[in-house]
Amino acid sequence: MATNTNFLHELLEISSPQGQFPFDIDFRTLIAFAPNDSAVAWASQGYFITVVLNHSTDNTSQNCKRALFSKENLSRRRVIIVESNAAVLSIAFGYASLSSFIFLLGSARNEMKKNDQGSVLLLAAGMDDGSIRIYCPKTGSFLMQLLDHRSNVCDIKFSPSTASMRSTLLSCSRDSTLKLWDMDDQGNMFRTLEGHGKREIVTCCSWSFDGKYAASGGTDTMVSYWLLAFILIYISLIIVIKNKHNLILY
Repeated sequence: MATNTNFLHELLEISSPQGQFPFDIDFRTLIAFAPNDSAVAWASQGYFITVVLNHSTDNTSQNCKRALFSKENLSRRRVIIVESNAAVLSIAFGYASLSSFIFLLGSARNEMKKNDQGSVLLLAAGMDDGSIRIYCPKTGSFLMQLLDHRSNVCDIKFSPSTASMRSTLLSCSRDSTLKLWDMDDQGNMFRTLEGHGKREIVTCCSWSFDGKYAASGGTDTMVSYWLLAFILIYISLIIVIKNKHNLILY
């Protein structure tokens, strides 16, 4: 299969026109696409994430991708450099309820509300200090930090947009656990999954297409298969009951 081996390097050169962040071929490069190809991000410098935005008004997937990688888009430097205070080990894009982040977005919230119709695009980064940092990819601003893992966050995945469920972030860590975060409830961590060995590293995780299942792999050479449908339904029911209770109180 023919591939353009220079493509990634060309994008990296565009992201650092003054050569501020030289590309180290020996460093692991992380790459993630936003839903509908509205942005692409990569981390190859340890503490920096580069985001290339698509400002096209045509939201169809094919045209969005063409605009994202067009010479016009790249030549205009529609690029955001996100700097973190810890080494980046994993990155992922996903959507969450705008109401959950409306106050954290600051001056950008009016634009988000106008363009994203009730949802906001987020960029999550798993760090070597055990934290998960959430950014607004359109501005590069830091929104919040999710804390519960005790060691490196090796992989993170947002629940698929095809699933009829609340926006949920799945993470796995060197601490041998996976965690579920409700991104429609300001990143509330609501479940820890334990199935790998206590001293094993969970290196990767992934959702099924419908969001009912997840899988994870680690240094124990075992692939774990998780049935999440009942967990997520239970959490949704708790939130509904809580909201009804609040309505009665107020």
